[in-house]
Amino acid sequence: MSIFKVVIFTLLTFPVYAKDFNPKQFAVEYFEAWKASQQPDATKKDLEHYLSFFKVDLGHQHLPYDPDDKRYPDGKERMREGMTHYLGAHTEYKVKLLDSYSSPNVITLNYKTLSKAKRPNGELVELNYTRLEVLEIEDGKVSVIRIYSE
Repeated sequence: MSIFKVVIFTLLTFPVYAKDFNPKQFAVEYFEAWKASQQPDATKKDLEHYLSFFKVDLGHQHLPYDPDDKRYPDGKERMREGMTHYLGAHTEYKVKLLDSYSSPNVITLNYKTLSKAKRPNGELVELNYTRLEVLEIEDGKVSVIRIYSE
């Protein structure tokens, strides 16, 4: 590979710095990636695209189910493992963004979702809820996700 290609590759894959970070654009792209990862035909590629928004040491809190918001060194890998288990489990998934707020450090997404799924044990589940996600941003990536839902 030529030095020119190495330099271009490095520039294209280098982390986004805060001065270049566009929180509104990030919010839209993140939400679209989330939505794609929840579809009945979601693939590992969709999941990996969604995971690309996270720092490696991601913290995840989903109240009231998961009150721990600690950032673990393998937090992103934990998210990958959990989401892979349910990848493609939805038989139907609809989502509507109700509201969003963006700043360089925090993004909120308030959305309504309807999902139908078949769990690995064969049980059919239908969920209809409103969710608020608070994304804490660090170096252009999500460092902590806080989820509040009905």
